[in-house]
Amino acid sequence: MRPLLLLTLPILSLCHAFDKQGNDARISPLSAGKNEEFNQAKVKNSEIPSEFHNFTPNELIQEAEKNAQNDQLLAAARKLRLALGGASDSSTIDRSSLKLSHRKLLDVADRLEATILDLSSPPDPNIWTKQGEVHDGKHDMLVYYKLDQQRRLTSRIEFLIDKELLVPILAVLVETELYNTWVPSWRFPPVGVRHVRKIAQTGRTNQVIHADVDIPWKRDVIISSIGVEDVEEHGLLGIHLGPKPEGEELGESGQRVPYPEKGVVRVDFEACFVFQKCPANHPCLIHNAQLQDSASNDVILVGFSMFADAKISSLFPQWIVNFIVRVAMVRLFRIFIGVAEEIHAGRRPDHTAAIHKRSGEIYDWIEERVNTMLKAKDA
Repeated sequence: MRPLLLLTLPILSLCHAFDKQGNDARISPLSAGKNEEFNQAKVKNSEIPSEFHNFTPNELIQEAEKNAQNDQLLAAARKLRLALGGASDSSTIDRSSLKLSHRKLLDVADRLEATILDLSSPPDPNIWTKQGEVHDGKHDMLVYYKLDQQRRLTSRIEFLIDKELLVPILAVLVETELYNTWVPSWRFPPVGVRHVRKIAQTGRTNQVIHADVDIPWKRDVIISSIGVEDVEEHGLLGIHLGPKPEGEELGESGQRVPYPEKGVVRVDFEACFVFQKCPANHPCLIHNAQLQDSASNDVILVGFSMFADAKISSLFPQWIVNFIVRVAMVRLFRIFIGVAEEIHAGRRPDHTAAIHKRSGEIYDWIEERVNTMLKAKDA
């Protein structure tokens, strides 16, 4: 979930500083702007099965806890909102009756829910500017970007994979200890990732890592990854990558998010992956004869969006937007997908061993959820 972002930070070093003043912590820069009202409407229209409407508040909270333990964050949030009076917009609900852990869950859901639902829908041309398409016979991608009123850049890429490639892709993302086997860096100029360490494992797919980055100025980034399984309601799996406040306690371990060292500037960022069954009329599928020949349940549409600010310059000309989105992001995605393809082909034994070691914990569950997701979309 993190290396693609880490690779992109050097390229994003020319982006302007992110103005934190006046920003609601529950609104993600990925969904903020023109489409915020649209996304919140989609969130409000998300419903839970009617059987739960007869549950007592305590029963709903118990069901929400079960969902949260199984990476079903959005389902858990929906049940908590119903327990607190049925309001979909949790910003109007008095949460004081909930445990702190439940309030934190709703805070996280508020931040990422609209982003995930937006990324799982076709991009609105009134919001997203189409930068281009890539059809090279092997990879097919659609590339978009948007600038909000504060001229903050968010990029978006859609591409297709066979379902057999999903576990290798997630292994590239999840196996933090193997980043040094493939993440590139350069000594001159000093650009790249110097050091990555996992601070905490907070769930099946949830981690918090700390990375030191040269661009060539010294930067660091804290990345909290949250796995989201919302197969039953929206037919998708997701991974949200977001910030963690400095000094925040991480679970029951007693560890806290470190402060940046003297002379090091912390990067602002947010990113999200969404995996769902590819619609039959998606442009990438139309251009890919090989995937068209695959069984209909085998093709997954991957959506990725990212905002990042390395806090270097206030200059943001259009050619930089074009370069980041059209050239750099596409190249980085090819590297990223290439590593996953090598894992699938058995050419990266360290990743293969890691998948085998954690199959019962993570990867078998992912395969089961993906199969359920693809079948459910046909129902």
